[in-house]
Formats: sequence, structure tokens, C-alpha cells
Amino acid sequence: MAVKRVLHRVVNEPRLLLAVLVADFLVASGLYWAIEGTGPVASMWWAIVTGTTTGYGDYSPVTTAGRGVAVLFMLSMLLLVLCAGAHFTRAVLHDPDAFTDAEQREMLGLLRENNALLRLQVEHDHGPQALERALELAPEQAHAPVHHPRQQEHP
Repeated sequence: MAVKRVLHRVVNEPRLLLAVLVADFLVASGLYWAIEGTGPVASMWWAIVTGTTTGYGDYSPVTTAGRGVAVLFMLSMLLLVLCAGAHFTRAVLHDPDAFTDAEQREMLGLLRENNALLRLQVEHDHGPQALERALELAPEQAHAPVHHPRQQEHP
């Protein structure tokens, strides 16, 4: 569950995602520098080329430990790219006007209550067959969608 909470925060907080991304590059390049013995610029170049999956091949790990770092770095970058994609997808698809499940259930209950009360009122005012006659005259109205003021009309 802790991993799920961390991933949820990374997906939903762009600054945290960026910080983790930068930290991932710095840690990978630092480990590559320490293990492979390259300089700081060459190590950062390797991290950028590897992390972005460009893969020029001018720098590559030769030690087993260096290859292990490369594999872990590639997998972590894959996870971070997926988190970034999830963040952007969520941002695009999120509808602040959408009703929650609880709101939808509440409205459905209220509509059922109103429907029952209206049927009783029609029967009381116009007799038991009035409702059936009204529905026969306008059947398309019987199943017309109900619009709520919070819903926006889309052209």
C-alpha cells in the first residue's frame, strides 16, 4: 500500500514528479560515474541518453554493477514516464463538474421520489387513468433525459 500511495502522489503532484525525475537522473549518473570511472559530464550524458531511450552507444557500462545500474535506471525511467502520462491523461480527462457516485445515487433517489409523488398527484387531480393517457399522447416524454443545472450543454 505504501508504494501505491507514493505512486499516487507522484502522478498527482507534478512538482514531485519533476523532483523524482531529476533525482533519478542525478543518482543514475552519480552511480555510473562511481562504478564506471567516467567523468561527471560523461556520466550525465550517459544518463540523459539512456533515460530518454536515445541510446547513441558512445557510452555504455562495461562492469556488471554498471549494467545493473543501467537496468534499474531504465526501469525507473519507464515507470516515471508512465506516471507522467497518467498525470497528463488525468488532467485532460478530469471534469470538475462531473457528479460523484454519491451525488448520482442521491439524485436518482430524489428523482424516484419525485416520480412517485407526481404520479400520485396526477392520479389525485385527474383520476387513475390520466397518467396512462398522458403517456400515450407523448411517449417520447416518458423517457426524456433529465438535465441538472450543473450539467453543461456541449455544442
